[in-house]
Amino acid sequence: EMHPKKGQFMASRWACKEALVKALGVTTRDAKLPFNGVEVVSEAGSRPCFRGLTHEWRTLLSRCTVHMSLTHEESIA
Repeated sequence: EMHPKKGQFMASRWACKEALVKALGVTTRDAKLPFNGVEVVSEAGSRPCFRGLTHEWRTLLSRCTVHMSLTHEESIA
């Protein structure tokens, strides 16, 4: 059985990756940046961050500073 908040958890991470792609001004298709080439993680007591970056993602992110916040409400993430 899936945890009741699992959907919000996954949706917030998907939205974070989608926002990153849009902010960088690229598309995953054109830049060959698959969503599975980056993972959003939050370690206990720390800010969310990106992990598991492919070479393409690292190259793009080396040109900017990224700040993110993940927020959950009852019906939205």
